[in-house]
Amino acid sequence: MRRDAGNPWKVSGRGRIPVVLGVLLLFLTGMFLPPGGAAAGGWRETAAMADSRFYHTATLLGDGRVLVTGGQRDTEEYPDCLDGCEIYDPSGEAWLPAEKLPGVRSLHTATLLRDGRVLAAGGQDRFGEIRSCCIYDPAAGTWTAAADLRDYRMGHTATLLGDGRVLVAGGIVNVGSIKASAEIFDPLSGTWSPAGDMKWPRGWHTATLLPDGRVLVFGGWSGRGPQNTAEIFDPLSGTWSEASFLEGRPLFWHTATLLPAHGGMVLVAGENMSGGDWKAVHVYSVAANAWFRDFSAMIEKRSEHTATLLPDGTVLLAGGHSMAGYAQSERFNPSTLKFVDAGPMAVRSSGHTATLLPGGTVLVAGGKNRYGSGPLSRAEIYSLEDPFPFLEGIEPARAAAGTPGIRITLSGSGFTPRSRVLWNGRERVTAFSGPGELSAVIPAEDLARPGEAAVTVFTPPPGGGTSRESIFSVMGHGRREAP
Repeated sequence: MRRDAGNPWKVSGRGRIPVVLGVLLLFLTGMFLPPGGAAAGGWRETAAMADSRFYHTATLLGDGRVLVTGGQRDTEEYPDCLDGCEIYDPSGEAWLPAEKLPGVRSLHTATLLRDGRVLAAGGQDRFGEIRSCCIYDPAAGTWTAAADLRDYRMGHTATLLGDGRVLVAGGIVNVGSIKASAEIFDPLSGTWSPAGDMKWPRGWHTATLLPDGRVLVFGGWSGRGPQNTAEIFDPLSGTWSEASFLEGRPLFWHTATLLPAHGGMVLVAGENMSGGDWKAVHVYSVAANAWFRDFSAMIEKRSEHTATLLPDGTVLLAGGHSMAGYAQSERFNPSTLKFVDAGPMAVRSSGHTATLLPGGTVLVAGGKNRYGSGPLSRAEIYSLEDPFPFLEGIEPARAAAGTPGIRITLSGSGFTPRSRVLWNGRERVTAFSGPGELSAVIPAEDLARPGEAAVTVFTPPPGGGTSRESIFSVMGHGRREAP
């Protein structure tokens, strides 16, 4: 947590310093989670999608499956948008074909309605922004046309309200034309109605449903740059009201995550093109209508990432644009106010989706890679429990007795930053290179006498375990166990 002029709590907006103690109490009386340099849990690959895509949507259906819709394959002015859809089945870890959208689209929204159907709204096709909508019925496996939005828009937000209606706000028609309008879809009548105008036009912003049923909208692209404004929509009155600004921190392509176990605070992380510190994170207090700016700092700079609230109350941030790469993930612990390393994904990406599955794991799908691989079809699973380590081999696998200390490389799968290499059951200095590779320093005393040593990988609970052994041979006259 950063300190500003000797004060660790920089309050921005209408809030006052006395609220600080209350906010701190809300955090520290929440669920306790042990601190550490690396979090338990890890990534593993699962079946890839049939189509490569980014800027698509992924919606958790009522039966626990995930519907992926649309997206695009390039970043041209008139992009190669998709109409393809597919469904991920967690029980078999397989992708199943789904009926195509009535038309191609990307940068749209897809909202699960109370009756189990999915509303896809707006976005862009290969010629520009669209206002068409359609509804997917999982029971029938079909799409049907729905009433058009009142405005063309992409990069907007869609929020399921407490009464089952859907609030759509803001969006972009082109880089210089930004929408302030909002509208509401009523699934019972199948119609859209005006929901007033926001005070500030915005696109690529965030919209967060608050515990009291209102919706907090923050940041986004203004047409001239990112902005730090915030406002709240009240479904009961159908009106917008101004909220505190995040002073000095205009953001877009950020994430906003409600922390329900901590008084309904909203965690805002990441940013793009603000000229600020991409590592900084901020918290909005609904009760105080105040921001706690630069509340903590991520391990990596990132924007256009995903943020997922996990069952244990931590928040998983994955991928995105980052000066240090796009594969790294980390978890924010609200009880310690710190981030811990959650290990790298197998594939670097931004513009992907992240969906919390019923079992508490997270499905990441698709995305793009700025290092030349373009759109991605890959899918990966993150689990709070570390995977079981599988050791496939070691290199080198032998050395002469009396050899000075050496470094060995272990290949396999399911390795995490918490994994350790054991030499005859004793831990050796271990370096984590990725889910498929570890290295360990074997000191000279381990190689002093001829014999064999059992090399294994141990990952501590939760999850984890001890891998099968691989034999390292210390060559010399006679054969006896290496120390």
